[in-house]
Formats: sequence, structure tokens, C-alpha cells
Amino acid sequence: MSSSNIDVAPTLRIILEVKNVVSVNDAYVPSSMMKGGKRHHFLRLSDAAKKFKNKVTKQLKNLDKKKYPWFNSKNLYTFTVLVYFNKSPLNRDLDNICKLLQDAVFSFFKVDDARVIDLHLRKNYKNAPKEYIIAEIAPSDRDIFK
Repeated sequence: MSSSNIDVAPTLRIILEVKNVVSVNDAYVPSSMMKGGKRHHFLRLSDAAKKFKNKVTKQLKNLDKKKYPWFNSKNLYTFTVLVYFNKSPLNRDLDNICKLLQDAVFSFFKVDDARVIDLHLRKNYKNAPKEYIIAEIAPSDRDIFK
């Protein structure tokens, strides 16, 4: 099959079903190390955050990358995240899960996530046994230099 016969998808859409969305309190843990005779303190990803990023990467491995030739280091991107919480959404942050998801997706495609110029986050409530995250990535048509 020639590359001209491949349907190019205009948007990459990822749907994740998770038991619980990782919160900021669970995403990072304090750590320290000795360097140059001094102890340096920093935050590192928690095991829960690593598990979440691995789940995203595992799902992405099933994609046909040829359908997303636009996902490269030349384009700028719009990144949309919809989170469906199954508990009170007013007690949960959106931006933390967005960052973990963005890191996982853009790392998979080997594109710097600084190329995201439009970010849309939305919280929803759904009475369901699990929580859902829908992410959509598309090339942006906005010129940030105008």
C-alpha cells in the first residue's frame, strides 16, 4: 500500500478509562540527592503518575503513526482535555492530569510539548464506576507571531 492510500487523521483522539484520575497530591513526591557535596531537594514523579503515563504510552503504541504525519516538531498544536470525574469535580484539579497526559503523548511522538499554543481543559461529572479522560491533539492554525 502506498502512503497516498493512508487516511490522514485531522485530530489525534485518546480515550482513557482510569479508576481514579491522579491528583497533584499523588503525582509528585519529594526526593533528594547529593551532588557536589550538597544535598539537593526536588520533586519526582510518583509511582501512580508513572503508572498513568505508562498506560497512556501503552495505548499510543496501538496507533498507526502514519495517520498522523502532521505530528512533528515543525507544527504548533491545540491540546484539548476533557476529564469525566465520578466524584465531586469541584475538589479536583485539571491542570495536573493535563501535564502528565501532555508529557506522555508528546514524548511518545518525540515532539517538545512547548509547541502546544492552545490549551483547553474541561471538567465534567459522570456517575460511573470509573473516570474518563478524553484528549484531542490537532495542528493549530493560529499564528502566534502576529
